[in-house]
Amino acid sequence: MNFQDAQKRFFKQQLGVSSGAYADLAAAYYKGLVNGDIELPQGPEGPQGPEGAPGAPGFPSESQWNDLVQRVVALEQAASGD
Repeated sequence: MNFQDAQKRFFKQQLGVSSGAYADLAAAYYKGLVNGDIELPQGPEGPQGPEGAPGAPGFPSESQWNDLVQRVVALEQAASGD
């Protein structure tokens, strides 16, 4: 059995029709998936992949940001003589 024959058989089983029109079966099956009339079973979750390389530094935390703002404000005040 080749791939197309297997697809035709699968569509016929899912839709319960005996028509041999592959394009019609595929269109009807796709429409059923989109409309939610046909639901595919959820397979098992795969294994966790390896952890990626560390990325570039991200945004500072809120407390780090607040500390930076306080330092900038203090420097600006010192520079202006306030």
